[in-house]
Amino acid sequence: MAEGVVVMASRYPAPAVSPVVDRAGWGPSRWRPEDLYRAVMFHGPRWQGVAAIEQTGPGGISVRLIARPAADFFRSIPAPRFVLDPVVLDAAGQVIGFWTMEHLDRGQVIFPYRVERLTLYGPPPATGQALACTARVAVLDEQRIRSDIHLVGPDGALWAAIAGWEDRRFDLPTSFYRLILDPQRAEVSQEWREPIARLPVGLTVACRRLLVPLAEDQEFWQRVWAGCFLGPEERAYLQRLRGPAARRLAWPGRAGGGQGGGAPGLAGGQRRGPGAGRHCHPA
Repeated sequence: MAEGVVVMASRYPAPAVSPVVDRAGWGPSRWRPEDLYRAVMFHGPRWQGVAAIEQTGPGGISVRLIARPAADFFRSIPAPRFVLDPVVLDAAGQVIGFWTMEHLDRGQVIFPYRVERLTLYGPPPATGQALACTARVAVLDEQRIRSDIHLVGPDGALWAAIAGWEDRRFDLPTSFYRLILDPQRAEVSQEWREPIARLPVGLTVACRRLLVPLAEDQEFWQRVWAGCFLGPEERAYLQRLRGPAARRLAWPGRAGGGQGGGAPGLAGGQRRGPGAGRHCHPA
């Protein structure tokens, strides 16, 4: 559930002066452009709006954004005309995620939950247009980050100003983050030989166990994980499950049917058709 107040006007306001950002201690990023969505972020091609990180430092980051096409978002509207470009605004939020991954030792995974004010000074950028994005970032505490973000068009005029963009920080185990980046190949479970050590020789059985080292926010990550692997019917079934959060969090890895087919590296087994050849038993 999200709630906000949007104020429309007959024309855009006169562009404000883009603020001068103190870049003391800033320098090149360790992330090359080709690594941004391969090693850091999980977004698919439609949402890959950050083209390159120009500079980054303890108090902020400067990047180059590219406006991505927003056509065919909706089946009923072939060419939607957005007042608020969702791809560009999402890319502006991704910028803060790139900063946390480079500068924080823990609590690097973030999700936005609040924006104080967004002001647009012009229409959405054309597909392929470059925008200079600069963010001043402040770590409020172990759970929150606050940023002010400014986007400037190729003419040097301020296009958008975002004040009070706040993100919630999460401590996510490395294996779980790899799962989000590459859900088709990442493995988060571990081989567990003891329970099947006395089974007859020649019997094809794999035993793996999933440790869920998330002390908090398990309900949130259950939804994220289910969105990565499960089809609509499996997600509906998951919502009906009862029991401890840790057990429900592990269930998507054991799911065998539907579009998701379960998470690789959890239950194992080759599938030919929904659920074929896989018999999963909870530990």
